[in-house]
Amino acid sequence: MNIIKIDMKIFLDFDDVLFDTYRFKQKLWAIFMSCGFSRKETEKAAEDISSECFKEKGKIYSPLGHIRNLKKIRNFDDRNLKKEIDGFLAKLSGFVFADCRKFLESFPKNDLYLISYGHGNFQRKKIRGSGLFKYFKKIIIIDGNKVRKVAETAKKEGFLGQKKIILIDDRPENLKKPREIKKQVITLWLRRPEGRYSNSSCFYRGWEARNLKEALEIIKREKMK
Repeated sequence: MNIIKIDMKIFLDFDDVLFDTYRFKQKLWAIFMSCGFSRKETEKAAEDISSECFKEKGKIYSPLGHIRNLKKIRNFDDRNLKKEIDGFLAKLSGFVFADCRKFLESFPKNDLYLISYGHGNFQRKKIRGSGLFKYFKKIIIIDGNKVRKVAETAKKEGFLGQKKIILIDDRPENLKKPREIKKQVITLWLRRPEGRYSNSSCFYRGWEARNLKEALEIIKREKMK
């Protein structure tokens, strides 16, 4: 495959951009339900995630927090459940979107950064289990403002104000740019039909695509300008 050489850095979100989080969640929930919990109990335990995983700007999910809340409903020996979840998280390549690898293989590894919101240990296990970690120069797990972290990374890596940055995300509010890097960052809203935010409005997008195949074509086209 021909590598596209661009004078840009590309930051990609993980969930719902590279990884089918909806299907993943359904399978993970089924593992919890196999322990005798109803779907309603499983959903409630996830919604009431424990205080250790709570942040001011939102709830950060982890299976261990989920298990703790299920044990409040009904105590049980969780050792086999934890082993089953660890085994599940180790092999997640089947949840990677079909258009993902072609997109990632089209760019030099040094130009690709993965930036994902979530619980650090859990997100790293998902990313490693997906097999996608090898495509990125750096993997960044955050629990705060994504675009500011992009700016912080650009400054640390020495390309703040030097190179254009493309930020690809499915969540509209993650594309709002702070003033200091407004001109440097090009936002691409990935609006997959199966995504959680496909019916939202996005006022912060520069570009819009329904999948990574379209996103790749947009970047190729813009490169030629």
